[in-house]
Amino acid sequence: FNTNYHYMVPEIEDDARIRLAGTRPLDLFAEALRAGVHTRPVVIGPFTFLKLARYTGSKTAEDHAPAVVAAYRTLLENLSAAGAEWVQLDEPSLVTDLGSSDIAFFRSVYTELLSCRRPKVLLETYFGDVRDCYTDICALPFEGIGLDFVEGSRSLSLVKAFGFPAGKLLFAGVVNGKNIWKNDYASTCRIM
Repeated sequence: FNTNYHYMVPEIEDDARIRLAGTRPLDLFAEALRAGVHTRPVVIGPFTFLKLARYTGSKTAEDHAPAVVAAYRTLLENLSAAGAEWVQLDEPSLVTDLGSSDIAFFRSVYTELLSCRRPKVLLETYFGDVRDCYTDICALPFEGIGLDFVEGSRSLSLVKAFGFPAGKLLFAGVVNGKNIWKNDYASTCRIM
């Protein structure tokens, strides 16, 4: 994703039993609520999780998708029951070069996931633009969409060319998240 960050690569065997285990996201949300802070839980999205995983057997991401989506549905339902108004699902894999099969896979994952009882969902992308799937993202029932207007060189032109869906919130990434220096606010204001 054009960063110098590393991540733990999940390895999934053919006989892996994928399910939501533990309550850490719920515990952290409840702890913040007790402190008077209503947070927006943030987790890596299922598409990116499946795309970045390493499959050690003959099964593919598509084979494991139903179980992963079921685990995410459980998480969203539990967060909704706990009082979360929003959940942010980070999908940096959407800024990579995607083919038609990748886009179809993304659509199928989110069509199933977003059909559950859930909080509002913010789909967040970063470190690039979503040129291959912008219209697909806009067509899905996300309540908010986050786009990168710094590294995403085509984000603004995509919004201008195709519009932004009414009834959804745009979360505009306008501060360089990789820059260690003080932000140049004048430059940031000129982006939009």
